[in-house]
Amino acid sequence: MTHESVSPSPGAPGNENAALLEAGLAHHRAGRLDDAQALYRRILERQPGHPGAQHYLGVMALGRGDLAEAAQLMDRALAQAPDDAEILGNRGVVAANLGEHAAAAMQRKAIEIAPDFANAHNNLGNALMELGDLACAEQYYRRARTRTALGAFRVQSRSRARKGGPCAGGHRTVSGGSLLRTERYANAHASWQALARGPRACAGSGLL
Repeated sequence: MTHESVSPSPGAPGNENAALLEAGLAHHRAGRLDDAQALYRRILERQPGHPGAQHYLGVMALGRGDLAEAAQLMDRALAQAPDDAEILGNRGVVAANLGEHAAAAMQRKAIEIAPDFANAHNNLGNALMELGDLACAEQYYRRARTRTALGAFRVQSRSRARKGGPCAGGHRTVSGGSLLRTERYANAHASWQALARGPRACAGSGLL
């Protein structure tokens, strides 16, 4: 594993860390996870508590299914950057995967900070689907489709389908059958039918 291509220009430590973070993200997006992790950790050696490095290490932990570590890392990142919509949104995904009731609230806060954050709208729809609030979930799915994905990664709630089911280990998205959770196929199918018919009223259920 080499990092010859990573040579931050001289300057303030913050600028060097930003260059290292961008290099780490490039590796991360390309699937070179060992290289990305090494650079994120290098940033933390230089600046303990760096929110970006901790956040993306948390994204990596989420990707390998280590939800406890993902939550811990993202919580540390939020302690340094409480108004970062991307970190909030991804922490909300972790919360959803852990079955935490705070999942919807985290996505809602991310939307308050960045109203056009498509990922948060979609993930709030997922959280509301889990709570059985199809009408409100439908509205957020619609909003997600008209907005822009922000951040380095599109991280979404994992389906908690039964092992071996059609969604096992996958990610639920706005499009395609991967949204459907095995245990709630009928409800999800009804939601898709409602989407085809047009918007419905959202009662709110105290969540919006």
